[in-house]
Amino acid sequence: MLTRRDFLKVTAIGGAFASIGSMNEAKAAVKPVLPDEAFAYESGRKIPLIAETDLVVVGGSARAVAAAVAAAKSGCRVFLVCDLPYLGEEICASHLYEREKGEELRTALSRRIFQSASIPTPMTVKKVLEDALIDNGVKFLYSSYATNVLVDQAGEAAGVVIANRSGREAIRCKAIIDATHEATVAGFLDAERTPFKPGEQDFDFTVVGNAPKQAKEIIGTHPWKKELQVGSARYPVTRYTFRFPMRDNSYAALQEVEQRIRTSLWDADQVDSSDRLWYIPRQNIICKAHCEALGGSLRSLPLDAFAPKSVARIWILGPEAGLSRELAARVMRPVPAMWLGELIGEQVADVVGKLSLSRDAVVKKVVAQASAYGTVGEHLQPLRPLLGRGWVDSPASALPVLGQYDVVVMGGGVAGASAGISAARQGAKTLVLEYLHGLGGLGTLGMIGVYWDGFRGGYTATLDKGVLAMAPSDHPRRPKEEGRFPADWKMEWLRKELLDVGGELWFGAMGCGALSEGGQVKGLVVATPQGRGVVLSKIVIDSTGSADIAIAAGAGYEYTGKNTIAVQGAGTGKWAPGDYYNNNDWLFVDDTDVLDVSRAFVQAKNKSAGQFDLVKIPQTRERRRTIRFLSMTC
Repeated sequence: MLTRRDFLKVTAIGGAFASIGSMNEAKAAVKPVLPDEAFAYESGRKIPLIAETDLVVVGGSARAVAAAVAAAKSGCRVFLVCDLPYLGEEICASHLYEREKGEELRTALSRRIFQSASIPTPMTVKKVLEDALIDNGVKFLYSSYATNVLVDQAGEAAGVVIANRSGREAIRCKAIIDATHEATVAGFLDAERTPFKPGEQDFDFTVVGNAPKQAKEIIGTHPWKKELQVGSARYPVTRYTFRFPMRDNSYAALQEVEQRIRTSLWDADQVDSSDRLWYIPRQNIICKAHCEALGGSLRSLPLDAFAPKSVARIWILGPEAGLSRELAARVMRPVPAMWLGELIGEQVADVVGKLSLSRDAVVKKVVAQASAYGTVGEHLQPLRPLLGRGWVDSPASALPVLGQYDVVVMGGGVAGASAGISAARQGAKTLVLEYLHGLGGLGTLGMIGVYWDGFRGGYTATLDKGVLAMAPSDHPRRPKEEGRFPADWKMEWLRKELLDVGGELWFGAMGCGALSEGGQVKGLVVATPQGRGVVLSKIVIDSTGSADIAIAAGAGYEYTGKNTIAVQGAGTGKWAPGDYYNNNDWLFVDDTDVLDVSRAFVQAKNKSAGQFDLVKIPQTRERRRTIRFLSMTC
């Protein structure tokens, strides 16, 4: 059994010697941009293999953890991949903290989260789920998107490919449980779906602290039965149901809806909100069985309702399973979904025990008419020298082009968001991409909300004035001291200002490569909950903090090592509604090393035990530095 001490020890092995890695290239002539359904050519390369296991669970929801733990208890080796920096995404990211009438706590996991009469805190949810994985020997990584699959010679699922700030890695396995919201991994395997038909889609979004709102798109308002109590403070909580017409189900369309919802609900009293929309997709995977209604208990649902009809060795544990949309809305809520996760985890483990591990698997090729817009560069090195398992082949393939802009900014910290605002003000078609679900980076989400030193005139003064103008001068949350700002006000000012001047914004997007030609960057590769794609741009601004995109394009760099042995301390601080400054310095962490970051979040839950929640970004102060600039626009 993997204890917490063992987990910390394993993930820390060789941390000081981890290499960010090299760049793979494709040499090809640039062709004209395709107007619709464009794809970019990607050359063949090798992807580092970081693990071999029986079962990979993709998704960080409570149901995903329940399935992973149940499979592990049944004798499976399990690896879970989560794209957020925490577990319990449907509970914590979508604020599904309240149980509905009739939802019985049938599992030990659900009882540990929901048995109290009080609403569970985010820290409680995250720690209970994390402990369940560690205590049952389930390996896991945070902040990692599934971007492709491995397939054997028969074309069946044989692993997953993930992307994170360390680069791309492969995990070989016998089978997969796809617990993503939109069955993304099944999509990589070309599992057949019901067709998407443009039409109205309902979305739930929750806000904390402000009075009820009205908007023509709101079709339901659901206040919590009890106010949220944090210390001596009490906050009203309201979940809204919006209805929007959807032209397509692209990530850009979903982000457009999310930004409209955030705009319609925010006011200065708001102290928190959902990270992600909650919705039941209009489509579902065509499975071996289809269930319209629950004939009895969840045990009556056949495993075939979660097994795609057209592909093997993968099961769907999410809203796109073979269920009616009404049934999916009912059973995918956290409490019943945890029970369902346990049932499926046990049944899948029994099947997996009879399967063999394919050792000749390769990355699945995307076949499409692709244009060679440039070289796709990325980091491709094992996470740890001692944990490397070799390499898997990734044949020449294609990446979908997700959009084309004048300016793309990767990273929505204060610097990146401000760069996006400035570009959009000049009339440039601008897109800002941010992995987390708010702007401002360490200055807001990182709780370093107080100036230390530096020039405070010019644009800084404009920003500060704009943030303070978000509320009347007598507002109780308005700070009394100079240089201090409510983190959520600053996040909202940056978001609103960007959108008001015509910029676009995608949350949940991580840069994982660069597109360049002849020493000039022409776009970047991004990962979203829907997979990996290319965004073309005349100008790319790398605001990742560690030059992720510039280095992927080939820029030289240096980092702490034999020439600069000193390392600045870092932290992973507490957070509660209304907080703006919880700075601390108690660990060392490389925020471009996904193993190191995952380890830091595990440690932080012990150090901050009993707190309401944690920050979602390590409070790091050490960065990679470029030392050789290419002749590029980056």
